[in-house]
Amino acid sequence: MIDPANTLYVLIQVSVAIAGFAGIVSAVREHHKQEVLRFRLFTLLYCSFSTGLAAAFALVLMHAGVAPAATWRATSALFIVFSIGGAVTSWRRAGALARKDPAFLRIAPLIVINGTLALTIGLQIYNLIDWAAFWPVLVGILWPFGLACYSFAQLHFGSARD
Repeated sequence: MIDPANTLYVLIQVSVAIAGFAGIVSAVREHHKQEVLRFRLFTLLYCSFSTGLAAAFALVLMHAGVAPAATWRATSALFIVFSIGGAVTSWRRAGALARKDPAFLRIAPLIVINGTLALTIGLQIYNLIDWAAFWPVLVGILWPFGLACYSFAQLHFGSARD
């Protein structure tokens, strides 16, 4: 089994790679709706940077000699802050886009994204209060990767309509 430190190093590298892909896609993709492109790039970059920062935060605590339980609790708390901040900002941006084009928001992806985010935040809260384990932190760090993959697919394969 791979230890948490090596897992976190890999996650930081992947988050930097996703941010790089966002730059490449935005440079080569012709997009006639710039607001939609900016929203998707924001989502992709926010997911990438929040994941990288959360993993780096946990590594700093680990290398500083902080107890593992305290490290995982603190990282769960940071994930909660990042998630709520990103969600509020995304909801505001998506709402503005939906007012311009009601077809922008599709109900199925909205339910899946918000439902899994709520479950992941709940998991982090429980980890903060009781468990203090690595695996919920890993789930919390991997959740934005799923959203980043969705955003990347929307950037790359988005329909001509949006």
